[in-house]
Amino acid sequence: ETVSGSGTIALTNQLSGMTTASLPTLTSAEMPAGSVLQVVQTYVPNASHQIVTSTSHTGTGVTASITPKFNNSMILVSWSSSMPYLGSSWGSMKMYISTGGGAYAGMPSANDYQMGFVNSSDNNYSSLCFNGNVVVSSLDTLIFQPYAKSAGGGSFHWAHAASSYALTLTEIKQ
Repeated sequence: ETVSGSGTIALTNQLSGMTTASLPTLTSAEMPAGSVLQVVQTYVPNASHQIVTSTSHTGTGVTASITPKFNNSMILVSWSSSMPYLGSSWGSMKMYISTGGGAYAGMPSANDYQMGFVNSSDNNYSSLCFNGNVVVSSLDTLIFQPYAKSAGGGSFHWAHAASSYALTLTEIKQ
């Protein structure tokens, strides 16, 4: 329509003969900084009770792995456990990482309450969430795993039955 809202404007040779639009395909090397290169997620929508009784951080068995496309990418790490539960002891969680198949170690500068803690008087049943990142310096495969611990050896449920949990990794081009 024209500016006045009446009539039509004739266009000539617009995408003549094309039945579908074609856009150039960018390789990951051609993508600009800030682009999402890949996303990996481990998601359990209907968990069973997941319990830890160890008084030191112990692997949960929930892992997600990513092999970076660039040696200076940022890997965003996100964790959510929708409903932890205090059994007979409060508990906490911390994110660990294995690089190139090596031993797991706590993410840099991580403390005991990096992913939160649950106790009876303050926050029983509240979500445990984490958002962090690492900037990689190699193309070695990274495996992330949340670790959990109990305060005094009693049962700490880092996931309640019928709740959900997810570990998501996103590679961002720098």
